[in-house]
Amino acid sequence: MNKSEFLMLQLIIEEDIAVLTKLEKELAGGGLYPEITSTTYKGVAIDDLLITRMLTSILHDYYNAIEHIFKNIAQNIDESLPKGSDWHSGLISQMSRAVPGTRPAVITKKTLELISELKGLRHVIRAKYGLNINAKKIYLAVNNLHLISKYFKSDLNAFIKTMNELYATCQGDGVVDP
Repeated sequence: MNKSEFLMLQLIIEEDIAVLTKLEKELAGGGLYPEITSTTYKGVAIDDLLITRMLTSILHDYYNAIEHIFKNIAQNIDESLPKGSDWHSGLISQMSRAVPGTRPAVITKKTLELISELKGLRHVIRAKYGLNINAKKIYLAVNNLHLISKYFKSDLNAFIKTMNELYATCQGDGVVDP
């Protein structure tokens, strides 16, 4: 990947970060972010099935935006996307490891743990079509979302900074020379 290709990837990543921020603001507007501080959301009790399903959808979208970032990095920088039935877990794990001569780790082990919990919840959401979801698990995930946001965005900013520093030292064609 050359410097201009990385800059294009960086723009795509920034668009996905904007999606995460928008979801956070949507929750914050109802007193549900950074932690649930309200017993209602826009006049409806937060333990109402409709609100639980809404929160479930937001958590699903949040994870998908993170996974989209990871897939873009895996495809465009690593040139390798995990395969098989557990590819989602493999992708998160791949992002927690540096690729020598190519890129630093995208996320720390702490962020790996937090995102893995969200991935597990997303799997349950998809398997049950949003029905019969344990509301307490959804509320706990919403309360933990600020931690995922904090660690993930910090890790991603460090990753982008390091990659930009690597490309700043490139010669000629802008390709990182390990």
